[in-house]
Amino acid sequence: MKPSRALNSPVLFGKPWLLSLIPLLERRGFNTAKVLQGLPNFSGEVKTADYRLTHLQVQQLLAQVELEVSDPHIWQLVAETFFQNSMSPVIELCSQSSSFEHVLKLAYRYRDLAVLNMIVLPQHSEEGVTIDLVPFSGARSKQFQASRTASCKLAVALFFTLAKQLNIDLKAWKLYLPEDVVPLPIWEKWLPIIHTRGVARITIPDQCLQARYQPNQQRFNQALYFCQLQRNAVGGPAQFERIFRWLLQQLNSGQDVSLSELSAYLNISVSSCKRLFASVGQSYQGFYDNVRLYKLLCLLELPGGTNSELASQLGYSNPNNFRRACKRWLGIAPNQLRQQA
Repeated sequence: MKPSRALNSPVLFGKPWLLSLIPLLERRGFNTAKVLQGLPNFSGEVKTADYRLTHLQVQQLLAQVELEVSDPHIWQLVAETFFQNSMSPVIELCSQSSSFEHVLKLAYRYRDLAVLNMIVLPQHSEEGVTIDLVPFSGARSKQFQASRTASCKLAVALFFTLAKQLNIDLKAWKLYLPEDVVPLPIWEKWLPIIHTRGVARITIPDQCLQARYQPNQQRFNQALYFCQLQRNAVGGPAQFERIFRWLLQQLNSGQDVSLSELSAYLNISVSSCKRLFASVGQSYQGFYDNVRLYKLLCLLELPGGTNSELASQLGYSNPNNFRRACKRWLGIAPNQLRQQA
C-alpha cells in the first residue's frame, strides 16, 4: 500500500478580518458577541500569526454575519475597511503594481490571503478577463447557504474595491450572480445591469487591463516577501482549486472520477481524502456535484446539446439522474435552464 501524505486543512489569519468587521458592527449597534459566537476568543492585542481560523470557523463567521446583520452594505463596507487599513500585505502588493493586468495576476496568486471560501477561476474571453467565483464548502443547510452567499458578496466586494482603489471605472464591467444572492444596493449604482447566472462571474474589459501605475519597487518587494510568508503559513484553499480543476479536466475528457481515483491522484488514502473534505464541511460527492454544476453552466453557454448529451458529458449514465441533479442544484429542470441560458 502506498504511504499516505497529509494535506493540511486550510486556515486563515482571522485578525485582519475581525478588525475590519467588529468596529463596523459596533458603530451600528449590532451584538458582536452573537456574531462571534463559537469562535476563539479575540482581542485586538492578539498577534496576527496567533489568531488563525479553520475553514469551518470562517464559514461560521460568514454565516452568522449574513444571518444576524441586517445592513445590506456590510460586505462592501468590510471590503473597503480591509483595503483602507491595509489589513493584508496583498493590498500593498497590488497598490505597487505596474498595471491593472499585473494587479489581477498578483491578486490571483495570493487569493488565499483575501478571498474566503471561494474557488477563483480566471480565463481570457472575447470580452476581456472573466473571473468565476465558485463556493466550495458546506452542506445544504441554512447556515452553510448563508456562508456561501456571504462568501460571494465579499469576494465581489473585494474585486470592486480593488478596482475603485486603483481608479478603474466599473461601468463597463459585467457582474453575474446566482438568483439567491441579492446584489448590494451600491453595486446597482455602479453597474448598468446585473445578470443572473448559476455561478458568480465578473467580466473585466480589456481596456481596464491597460491602466498603468508608478510602483515603488522597494515597497513592492517588501509586500511580496510578506505575502509569500503568509501564504506558506496558512496552507490555503488553493489545494481545493487544484482538485476542482483536475476533476473538471477529467469530466472534459469523458471520465467519471471516484473517490478512490481522486485519492490516488492526491497520493493520500481514501480516509485522509474524506477528512480533507470534511475539514471544509463538505463531502466528496457534494464537491463533485459543484464541479458538475460548473461544467453544466459552461455547456449551456454553447449552442445545442440534448439532455442525454449533457448527462453523458457530466458523467451521468442515466439522463433521469442528471435531471434530478439539475433540479436539486438549481431548482429547475434542464429544459427550463436551457431556455434561461
